[in-house]
Amino acid sequence: MSAKMKVADLGELIDSVWEMRQKRLTAQREVDKLEEEEKAARAEIGVLLRRGKLEGGKGKLATAAFRRTTVAQVVDEEAFLKWAMKKANRDCLKVGVIGEAWRLRLAEGDAAPGVDKFTKEEVVLSKAGG
Repeated sequence: MSAKMKVADLGELIDSVWEMRQKRLTAQREVDKLEEEEKAARAEIGVLLRRGKLEGGKGKLATAAFRRTTVAQVVDEEAFLKWAMKKANRDCLKVGVIGEAWRLRLAEGDAAPGVDKFTKEEVVLSKAGG
């Protein structure tokens, strides 16, 4: 809020953000529905391509083809972590903390070493009178 903004303007700003949020959520529901329809259609294209033993197909507006990418699938976590913890292999790890589990351990007095607390702050809106 700028220094020139009056406190009375705060309520108007909150209400305008609420209205923007409602418009966004309405649009997002429609987008989510379209995305689900698109995913279902893509799956059907895959079925038809496989059934026809095809690598691709085309319509008037677009083409479709399989893109294959090799990805890692950890099947033995203990063996992988032992290997990955070697300094030369640490770039294969993605480090993160599961917040809920971390907060539970912290409440039990079992603070994780190497992890600091950070207070995240965000503005949240709720419908007035509800």
